Amino acid sequence: METLEIIPITGVDAVLMWWPDIAPHIELALTEGCGELVLEDVKDALLGGKMHAFGIRLDARHMATVVTEIAQHPRKRTLRVILAGGLGLRYWLPSVVDYLAQCGERAGCDLIELHGRPGWSRLLKNVQPRASVLLIAPLPFGGKSNVPYS
Repeated sequence: METLEIIPITGVDAVLMWWPDIAPHIELALTEGCGELVLEDVKDALLGGKMHAFGIRLDARHMATVVTEIAQHPRKRTLRVILAGGLGLRYWLPSVVDYLAQCGERAGCDLIELHGRPGWSRLLKNVQPRASVLLIAPLPFGGKSNVPYS
């Protein structure tokens, strides 16, 4: 039987110690995004305590890294899974999401938000997500608009 470890990587010393192991997974996850963040942005946020990393080890082998942040909205507090990168997703994702849900509850969160590929929902059978679609497109669409954000 495989042994799964979820290691919270918080604080400057821990981030610096684990950085060589987690940076490649974070970089891999960033390739799936739209360029909102680069590796140094994530490192700075981890060092500053604005984001938190979790190392995923399977049989003492570092397999993946998950990065989270807490978003405080006017009526809800949300634990957001910002990035997840690495290997063997099907072996660890359900357990890690359960663990993160407990972390979110302890942090006073009302919701957990996961942005992932469609296959994630097949792996997370115990999660009853509200169906939504995240649409991301570069701006401008073309032409100048008359909106109040200028």
